[in-house]
Amino acid sequence: WVYGQVVDPEAFRKRARQLQRERQISARDQIVLADGRVFDRWSSPLVGGDGANYGRAFYFRDVTDLKQVQQERVRLYEAERAAHFEAETSRARLQILLEATTILSVSMDPATALSALGDLVVRHLADACVIDLVGDPSAGSRIGRGRHVEALSAPGNPLAPDGAPARVVAAGEPLLVPGEGDGEAFPGVASDLGVPLVARGRILGCLSL
Repeated sequence: WVYGQVVDPEAFRKRARQLQRERQISARDQIVLADGRVFDRWSSPLVGGDGANYGRAFYFRDVTDLKQVQQERVRLYEAERAAHFEAETSRARLQILLEATTILSVSMDPATALSALGDLVVRHLADACVIDLVGDPSAGSRIGRGRHVEALSAPGNPLAPDGAPARVVAAGEPLLVPGEGDGEAFPGVASDLGVPLVARGRILGCLSL
């Protein structure tokens, strides 16, 4: 009968057999019933003055309310952690946006501004960043920052100019390419995110990270 009342009948049965075999041990277990109630169970051997074992005594205490309170505390704690994380993430995003805006508005030299922007991306968001420009020879066609920048321009690399950057510029939309690099042939490239650089409705190039 009791096996049909617990959530895990097999575990309950194994524990009962263990207590029958190991008659000298004391034990404490948590019993979860199928109806949601939870019991703490203490058991101890009954040993007479002559040292003989006369059985086992069990004591049960309903701790359902206590468990519910504990679960609610855990839920509230996790919710607070999630809210704190979201607030910190939002703050970090705003800080990055502020820095990027400052970089692009202060420098009049495109190459200097975009190099600083690449450094900002590598510092906060990615292992490497490359910026491909369209039709602006004065700024250079490609600016790279971070690790393995040379490998990122190798033929077949997802971040090569004729790869994701070209597709982003052609479509004018962001592009996420997960897992194209195998980590050996193209070190440092686990996934690629390309974002078009747009000013006054015109696509200036692509920022890839």
